[in-house]
This record gives sequence, C-alpha cells and structure tokens, in this order.
Amino acid sequence: MDGVWGPMGERAVAALVSTADRALVERLLARGGAARAAVAGDPLSTALVDVVLAGDDETLRLALTGNPAFVRDHRERALDLAGTGEPRICAALLGNPASDERLRATVFEVIDPADPSWRSPDGFVSGVLARMSDRVDHEVAEWAGRSPFGEIDREYLRTRRDSWDRQLAVLGNLWRHHGRTEVIAALAEVTPHPFAAEVVGAALAEPERDVDEQLALTERIEALRHPQWSVRLLRLADEAHARLADKYELDWSEVLAAHRERPFSVRTLRDLVGRADCPEHFLLGLVDRKAPQVAGRELLTPLAKRSPGVSLAVLAAFVRAPRGSGDADAALASVVHASLEQGTVTVDEALEVLTPLATLCGVLEKGDGLLNQAVGARVEAALGSDPGAWRALWKLLPRWRQPLARLLTAAADAGPGTPEWAKPEPAPSPGRRQHADAPKITAPRAALYALFGCCSVQVRLDVLPILDELARFDLLARHQVEPAFSDGVAAGGDRADQLMLAANRGLDDSQKARLLALGDPDVHAQFYVNLWAIPRGRLDRWRRDLAIGVRRRSGDDLDDVLAEPDLVRMSDQLRRYVFRSHLDYPGVSQWHTLSPLVESGQAEIAVEVLRAVQVPTGLLQLRLLLAVARRDGVPAAREVLGTDLSDRQYRDPPWDPPAFQAAEAALGAAGAALGAAGGDADDGEALRRLVEVVAEWSSPARWIARLRELSSFVSGMSFGGFELIQDDLLEVGAERYTMDWSLLGREHERLPFHDHLVNFLRALHDPALPPPWNTPWDDLDAALVADETTLDRILATGRPAARVLRAGSEHGWWRRPDNPLPGLCADLLGADLDAWQLAGALLDEFAGTVPELLGSAATATAARASVDVAAAPATATVAVVEQHPRFGQVGAVRTSEGAE
Repeated sequence: MDGVWGPMGERAVAALVSTADRALVERLLARGGAARAAVAGDPLSTALVDVVLAGDDETLRLALTGNPAFVRDHRERALDLAGTGEPRICAALLGNPASDERLRATVFEVIDPADPSWRSPDGFVSGVLARMSDRVDHEVAEWAGRSPFGEIDREYLRTRRDSWDRQLAVLGNLWRHHGRTEVIAALAEVTPHPFAAEVVGAALAEPERDVDEQLALTERIEALRHPQWSVRLLRLADEAHARLADKYELDWSEVLAAHRERPFSVRTLRDLVGRADCPEHFLLGLVDRKAPQVAGRELLTPLAKRSPGVSLAVLAAFVRAPRGSGDADAALASVVHASLEQGTVTVDEALEVLTPLATLCGVLEKGDGLLNQAVGARVEAALGSDPGAWRALWKLLPRWRQPLARLLTAAADAGPGTPEWAKPEPAPSPGRRQHADAPKITAPRAALYALFGCCSVQVRLDVLPILDELARFDLLARHQVEPAFSDGVAAGGDRADQLMLAANRGLDDSQKARLLALGDPDVHAQFYVNLWAIPRGRLDRWRRDLAIGVRRRSGDDLDDVLAEPDLVRMSDQLRRYVFRSHLDYPGVSQWHTLSPLVESGQAEIAVEVLRAVQVPTGLLQLRLLLAVARRDGVPAAREVLGTDLSDRQYRDPPWDPPAFQAAEAALGAAGAALGAAGGDADDGEALRRLVEVVAEWSSPARWIARLRELSSFVSGMSFGGFELIQDDLLEVGAERYTMDWSLLGREHERLPFHDHLVNFLRALHDPALPPPWNTPWDDLDAALVADETTLDRILATGRPAARVLRAGSEHGWWRRPDNPLPGLCADLLGADLDAWQLAGALLDEFAGTVPELLGSAATATAARASVDVAAAPATATVAVVEQHPRFGQVGAVRTSEGAE
C-alpha cells in the first residue's frame, strides 16, 4: 500500500521489515509499497541501513538520515555519512532530533562554502534562513556562529535579540570567515548589546594585522574569560537575569567585595554557590554577620548539591544565617544529609551546631537518614517509654534553648516528678472540617513530634497513649504514617486512635484495608467524610465501597462485595453526613452525593434515598432493590417496593413504571404463591427472578444497542449532536458499574464508536479496571520484565496487530534476545514478496493479532487470491487456514468492519 504513513504506522511496518535479511530487504524496497515507510520507522535493522546507504535512492537516504533511530542505533554510520560532506545529507543529520555535539561538529567541519549545493534553493542555507525567522526554533539559533555562511550569521543578528555572549560568538565567527568589513556591515543593520558593541568596537579600533587578522575579535572574546572581568560580567548577567557560564573564571575575593558594596541578586548568588569552583571563604563571607550584606538560607538549595559536602564551619555559619524565604528547614536538611553522607561532618558535630532546638527539630522533620537515626537512638536511650520522662520532655520544650543532649538528660531526671501532661488539649471533633478546625502546630509541639518521629515503631506505639489528644491527632491524622506504625495502631485496640488514623488523607490502600478490616462503622464514616474528591455525578468506587460497608478495598463486582457476611452497616453519623453533604458543595446536586448509596443494601437507607432524590434510571432502581434483597433479605426488598412515598419532594413518581412492574413480578409473584406463611425457599426463588431481571436490563446487547444509538445520533448531526444527548450521558454515567468494559472495548474494536462518545467513556472509566479501549501496553511491558508474561503470549493475544508492533518498538521488545517475531515472519512469510507486501498493505486496517495478520497474508498469497492491495483492508477474504506450531490457527483476515 502506497498510502501516507504517520510515525505510528512507520513503527509498525519497521518492526516487520526489521526481521528480514539484506537480500529480502533489497527486493522489498525495490518493489516499493509499505516497506519504504520502514526507513523512517523504528527499529532500524542493520540490513535496512546497509541497503539504503548502498543504493542511490536519495529520497530513502534523506528519510534515513532524518530518522532519530538511525543516529541513536547506528551512530558510527551516521558519523561516517556526515564526513562525506553531501550538503542535503549533512543538513538532514544536523536537523536530526537525536544528533549530538560530535555529529554537529563533524558536519560543520566538512562544510565547503565554495560548493554551490549548500546554497541551492532547497539546500542547507535556504532551509536555515527560513527557520531562523521562527523565534521558537531555538535549535537553529545554535547553528549561528558555527557555519562559514555569513548570511546565516547576519540573519541571526537581525532576527534574534540574544545575550551579549551569543552575539559576540556570532560576530567573532563572522569576522573569522569574512573579515572586519562583513562585521561592520552587520553592525550597520542591527543594534547589538552594548557590551558586545563595546568589545567589537575595541577590536575595530585596532589597525588591521598582517598576520592572524581573522582572529582579532576572537582573541578579545577569549580574553573575557580572565578573572579581571569577573565583576563586570556578573553585573551583566545579574541585570539580564541570566547565568554566567562556568567557562568564565572568577576572582572570588573581588566578587565578594563587589557583593558587599552592592549586593547581587539571590538568583546570581545561587548560581555562584552552585559552581564547582566556589571556595569556602566565599561561602563564609556571604553569611558573615559582620558584613553589611548578609545572605540567608535561601542559598542552601545549591549548597546541598556540592560534592563533597560542606565543612562544619560552613554548616555552622548557614545555621546562624537568616532563614530567608522558602522551606529553609527542608533545604538545611538536604545540606546536613549530604554532608553526613559524604563524611565532611560527623553526627556529633551536626548536633552541636544545629541550635536552637527548633532548628534541629525542623531538620529532623524534613530530613531522613543518619541524623534521624542517631537522634532516635539518643532519645530512646535517655527516655525509653517512660511516661514521666516524656511528660517532662513536653514540659521543658517551650523554653529550652540548649543542645539536645542536655534536654534529654533533664527530661529523664525530671520524669519521676512529672505525673501529668502539662496543659493537655483535645482533638478536633470528627467531621469534614476536622482538619480545618485543628489548631496550628506550635513550635514546642513540632519539636515533640520531630523527636517522637525519630524513635523506633515500638517505642512510638508505647509512647502514643502518654500524649494528649491533640498530639495523637497531629501524629496520626496530620503527619505521614508509615505502614508498620499504622498497623500497630490498627492492631492496638484503642478506638480513638484508630478513628484519628482513619482521618489521615495520606494513607495508602494497604493501610486503609487494615482499618476497614476492623469493621467499625465510625472508621468508615471517618474515611468518607475526609475524602478529598468532590462528587461530580459519577459513582466513585471508594465512596461506594464505604457506603456499602465493605471491610476491604474492593475492585471486584458488587455481587462479590455483597456476598461478604460481615458488611458494616452505616453509622448514624455517616448517614446524617451523606444526606446533607450536597449542602457543602455549591452546584452539586443531591443525587451526585447520594448515588453511592443506591447499592448499600440497607432497607432503611434505600427508602431514605427514594424519598430524597429521583433515582434516574430503571436499571439503578432495580439494582437498589436487588442490593436490599441480597443484604437485608427479600421481605425487606418487598417492604421497600411497597413503601408509601407520597410525601417525597418530587412530583415525578419514585419508580420507573417498567422497572416497578418487573420488580413487582419478580418479588410479588413469589410472595403471592407463598400466602401469608412465606418461606426461605420461595424467597430464594424471588431473589433468583430479580437477579434475572437485572441481568436482562443490563445485558451486553442492551448496552451495545444503547451506545450505538447515541453514537449514530451524534454522527448524524452536523453540529451540536453531542450537546443534545447530555441527559442520556448522565444516565450512562450513573450506570457505569453495570457495564462490561472489556466487551465494550471489543465492540469498539469491531466498529468504532463516535469520538465524542469514546472520550466521554474514557473519562468515565474506573482506573481500577482494565482500560476498555486499548491494551495496557505499559502494564504488559512491566509484566514482561517481571517474567509474568511472554512475547509469544503478547503476540498471540494482542490486537490490533499494528498497535502490538508499535508498542514493541516503543518498549524495545523487538531488540530482546527472546524476540519471536523474526522466526514468526520466516515461518509464515518466508521470502515470498507478495506475502510480505500484502502483510504491509493489510497492516493499516487489520484488527486481528500479528500471527493472524501474517497467516492471512501467507494463505492469501498461497491460494493465489486476487487481492487488490489498495482495497485489501476492506475486502480481503481468505478461505485457507494454517496451523502454526507456537501460535495456533493463523489464517483469518480481520478488518475494522469485522470481516473474516
């Protein structure tokens, strides 16, 4: 097929062609068709590169040299090609996104300005000049000042207002290749940076030389690297909010003196501190309190990146420096951590200089590693789990100003005489505003929490009951809690602590699961009211699980959830909150907040939902009854169905008439047969009938027909069709948990839905479920790396073939030693050019697997089927089926319309 191939199609066909040997590649390229697209694709086999470079097809050679995979995987061949000096080839290599400095330098070295090909209408110079006007194209601007073409340098000076050092580099290149006359002409057309004009003017003021005249300006530019220019160049960089390049040497004493006379900006000081050649005396001078200008801890971030770490003197100086702006504690913690790791400061030295205690605790709170471990060991050795010692520690903290060791000794000594917690404070009341109502953490409490956090898990679990309520809330609900500590709290049996932990919004799934397993309704309530997300009309799985009362984080179907014998019933607190929570979210309807309760299965909750809102679809009403029947029993479901709802606030009837009739037939018929006595067996029959009704209403055929109707409606409208089905989409969103996503994905593969509808369904889909519209290639790659799947299995099951081939190219599957693709192509296609060409032609529209694609091409060719290559994707049919020893049946042609 000679169609236009984009990058994705090129990668797919390149994966196939990469399996062919040189002789076969040569024949495929000679015949043309889709195989030529492989030259611009990825991977690029050595055979393909050899054939293209040995041939004389300039189109293929240009496509190859512009392909990033060529420079990346065949770099030496690219360098050799650059050395030939062919103008169009060199231009393509220069513009290759994967080109590096060595390749670019090679190209610029071989440029021959006397060769008119470089200046041809479609050549290198004209291409660069056309791109130079695009100010966003920064790559081409870097080429100025490196080529011997004066028109490129002059166009750069006319169109770009760059820094003085870039302008000087371009002007120096212009002087070197074309002399001072060309530089004078260029300066007449533009207004350069004043400093660049000053340097060039000084060079022009000198008389012309008999020797090395072309280097007159270059020498002056090189002289700027000497230290005597330090302050001048730094001032220029400071004014331009730019960074002075490291190639310029600095006189650090002069720079420090200039800073004290007129301070540099914080940005420039950070650049200076971050330089590898920044000396210690300069750092100490910046934070010298005797100096008129004292820098602060805002310089700590680049300081943490120094190798080796800072000395004790520098660390002590910056500890005493003003805090400045930003997160000074985190930056200081990074400096301390780096210095301890690199051995420039010991733990004892760090503890000695990290004063007052608030500074040390700030570092402990933000840091991790050697210092935290050392402090934890000291705290445990001095205080252990002694209640009196920890109470004494809290009593001493507000006014303590001495080093940590003395504090711990004093607390241990005062422990026996401290029977009570000083000034205990209560925790904020549970609820949605629990975090907002909590008081700001004071400095003494922050210090207490930092020292507490350095201790081992067991010591913290022992000490936790000693603390007052507010401290326990801060540590459990407002701080990050590691799994070992949260597991200890969950297993400890203190319900108040467990409820505080459930209010922590940073718990991971395993921590939440441990708390859910407790079966405490108030834990469920805490989780629910502390959710970050605002409901937006889509059933949130986490909200739904909490409303149902599951005792585990569930990704399973509702049927499995309701099969649990120990579901937690909704607490009164959670019930009140959920039915009033819409008042907390302006613009959010009550249905949006109550939708998770539809499948709670509690009869009283179901009746309250029906009174409060209009359940929007008959299917959801039936599922509400089914949940009640399964959880509270069929009699409870009958009671819900027969409840008088005349006092509800909506004029519309509470039940969809067809749904009500279907439910009444399922539940009422069995009840009538029983008479007044009833019985478990007949309740079971009623439940079975109700299950069948719900299954019928949510059948795949019903869903597909509904979505096909919406897709056709949108496709048939020239404008605004998607806006006209918003009510239908609201119902689709409400019923999302009744969808068979994998089935919808296969249906979309068979015949795509409208793009607007697909985008809506993508956004609606639960991330916990498999993506409905495409194979999760990243997950497959992770499974492949973990030996949880094989390439054979991916090839045998992944579809469509083009996406599998493309994913393999992107993830490097076809470069693995266990790559089965070459053997598969050899077995099914062999050296049959017609089969190879047909495989490439079918690839663009083929919906089956890779083995099916290759088998279809092979069997069609073997049967000498009359297949028009241009029309094959829509019309080809194959009657012959082959059996491959590794991949099974491979011979059915599949298209996007499902033809076989």
